[in-house]
Amino acid sequence: PEAELLAALAEARAATRYPDAAIEKLRTERRVDVAGDGSYVETIRDVTRILNKRGQEGWSEGSEGYDSRNQDLHLDWARTLAPGGKILAVAPNAVKDTAPFADYPSYDVYRLKTWTFPATEPGAVVDYRATLRARRPMLEKDFADVAYLGQFQPTRHLRYTVSLPKGRPLYHLVRHARPEWPVSFSRREAGQRVEYTWEVRDIGYTLTEANMPPSLEVLPSVWVTTQPSWEAVGAWWRRVNAGKAKPSPRIRALAAKLTRGLDSPEDKARAIYHWVVRNIRYVYVDMNYTGYETQSADDVLEAQYGDCKGGSTLLLALLAAAGIKAHHALIRTSGRGPVVKESPSVYQFNHCIVAAELPGGLTFLDNVGKTVRFGTLPAMDQGTLALVVKPDGQEFAEVPLGAAPNNERHTRRIVELDPAGGATVSVMQTFSGLQDSASRGTYQALSPTRMREHFEARVADEATNARLLSFHVSDPEDLGTPLEVRYSYRAADLADRAGDLLIFRIPGYAPDMESFERESRTFPMWWDSLAAHSQRSEIKLPPGYRVRHVPATERVALPQAQFHGSYEPTGDGRIVFDAATRFLARDISTEAYAPLRDLVRRRALFGKGLIVLEKR
Repeated sequence: PEAELLAALAEARAATRYPDAAIEKLRTERRVDVAGDGSYVETIRDVTRILNKRGQEGWSEGSEGYDSRNQDLHLDWARTLAPGGKILAVAPNAVKDTAPFADYPSYDVYRLKTWTFPATEPGAVVDYRATLRARRPMLEKDFADVAYLGQFQPTRHLRYTVSLPKGRPLYHLVRHARPEWPVSFSRREAGQRVEYTWEVRDIGYTLTEANMPPSLEVLPSVWVTTQPSWEAVGAWWRRVNAGKAKPSPRIRALAAKLTRGLDSPEDKARAIYHWVVRNIRYVYVDMNYTGYETQSADDVLEAQYGDCKGGSTLLLALLAAAGIKAHHALIRTSGRGPVVKESPSVYQFNHCIVAAELPGGLTFLDNVGKTVRFGTLPAMDQGTLALVVKPDGQEFAEVPLGAAPNNERHTRRIVELDPAGGATVSVMQTFSGLQDSASRGTYQALSPTRMREHFEARVADEATNARLLSFHVSDPEDLGTPLEVRYSYRAADLADRAGDLLIFRIPGYAPDMESFERESRTFPMWWDSLAAHSQRSEIKLPPGYRVRHVPATERVALPQAQFHGSYEPTGDGRIVFDAATRFLARDISTEAYAPLRDLVRRRALFGKGLIVLEKR
């Protein structure tokens, strides 16, 4: 009601109640009127009070996106209510329609309408309403949506309404309702229509934290759909994308060339996957933006680029031409939270990969990971639930979460000390899984000069007064071989001299406390993947010196992580330093955070231990 809004406009309380807040949402409202054929009209209203300079920076512009093939978006009004009461309309030349993917003709359908509010000083209120009309229903008579029933910023009133023809069932589900934000629900019949409304009032401010779970696993939300089952979702996908992955003569010829001389299905799949990854440029276009109908495999091959579903379709066609059964696999990337099985809808998925039937079982392949070797998946895919759409049905399948040892970075150093405290240090690094793909991405982006500068900076971080001697990186474009990095340097004063003593620390050991600054957490901690880090350093003692002191062995084992570190004199003039960390859990509860933080702290301190050598 407008009276309610006027009262909220007159009462400014959030700035004092929530000093960390940047804005206050006075009204957030979405209403969707669905027609019998699945087309709909959506009205979006947002009224926001800017509380301070932080709010001014973040909320002086507004935007709404739409699919220009099937939707029209009209900005009904956009205005600023100045603190003195003056109303300033957004100027016509401050409203723009842009095409974020205009460089890619296959995906040049998504539009973004943006506008700039005038005079957005602290205390001002920005207000807009937009109307989105879906001319052609994507789901053909069906409708599905997800709406937040909470905000991180303080909110006076949030309302979400869906109106459908009477007799059309709407399946709905509220997730993660919070006791401090009670959700009210009503169902009202009005003539030949039924309205479903969810409302929340007086939402407080929520201070976000690093490595929080996905927003939909923290904030309340409502999930609505008219699709009755996952069978209906699979049938719709098959109908929309029928024939798109059929191998043409050109694709069959390419598949034959790529697999010539290879016998096993796995070797053939590897060769095809690596070719697509290297030769088909990935265009980041979320399926929620440009729809779920893929380009044909021939179109993708001709253009030499594609989004996730386009590249997957070409991969399917090449695998089929090589005699390997494979299917589209729809996933909701891990950063968006898990699939909600109770709410069947194709809109839950924002990514498409491939599920190949190989002798070892169902193997998932994602063509968008341009540095990801066969057998590894990007972090965003791992630990998710995939809807595998087959010619005769569909099924859910778990996409595995890579274990920490499969995502390892191992560093080996040989440190040759001299009696003056200088040292020559040789380093070799090897990688597996996601550690391999992340490092490949780093080195692929470096020119020869930048590559040298990269290693010069690295050795400067490892030891003061250090000079790079040599470096080598195996071909980061060669996905057929593991990545290997080598470099060496001379450190003039690695060790400090104190009479007959040499005192130093292990070079290059610098684990930090990133993400663990807070002593406690309000929300659980969440990572998109598991990882392992290990180091081995062999210190060769100068002639005439022996070990006087090394730090004690450290060992910490938790369900969420493990750390082991040791300094071992060998008796043959060497000290062997070992340090290994494995992160074993993706989800860390608030109760488990403190012991894990202590493990990370002890790991960081362990590498700061002093080694003391003395002259014999």
